[in-house]
Amino acid sequence: MDPLAGSRQAPDRTAQKDRTRTAIIDAAATLLRAGQQPTVAEAAAAAGVHRSTAYRYFPTPQVLLVDAAVRVGTPDVDEMFADVDPGDPVALIDAAALFVSDYMFSMEPMFRSIVRATVDRWFEEQGKDEPDLSAIRQTVRFRWIDHALAPLQGRLAPDQLARLRSALALVMGAEALIVTRDVCRLDTDEATRVMRWAATSLVRAAMGEAR
Repeated sequence: MDPLAGSRQAPDRTAQKDRTRTAIIDAAATLLRAGQQPTVAEAAAAAGVHRSTAYRYFPTPQVLLVDAAVRVGTPDVDEMFADVDPGDPVALIDAAALFVSDYMFSMEPMFRSIVRATVDRWFEEQGKDEPDLSAIRQTVRFRWIDHALAPLQGRLAPDQLARLRSALALVMGAEALIVTRDVCRLDTDEATRVMRWAATSLVRAAMGEAR
């Protein structure tokens, strides 16, 4: 009898699991770009992965959609603020609003799919003893907002800065896309102008309060 037979470890399948997970996310991202809201099963089929395997990685479509949306690509912070005065919060937030709106309108079907997934997840969690809304949406917009507001650290009180940060989230993101396009019936150029005006006006108003 081999004395080591009972002590042999199973082969490390981490790399294989990573490849499988990446294939599913890439397939979901491709479907998102086409304006679809893929289910886990649909993404698995597109990736050539068995459905049961995909569900081990992504128990709900919402979890998959968040990862897929990030895979599609988000505006790069360095690119967004490359030619902007790093000490001017108004210019910084204007650049961010312009870049983000252009990015959203270039992939409008995907962002509408993300909003729909967010709403669906909210309804799914209602009635549960401990509803979990933590995975609904990654707040990547705060990466850009916080960069733009960095010059105001120390110039605004913490509560003022937190309020401004939250207010800017209302006018920079997929929700703003829905409001400007569907409620206000604006074309993409005018919607972009409105988002930029709203964002810069909020920053100016907060700076005025501080003075």
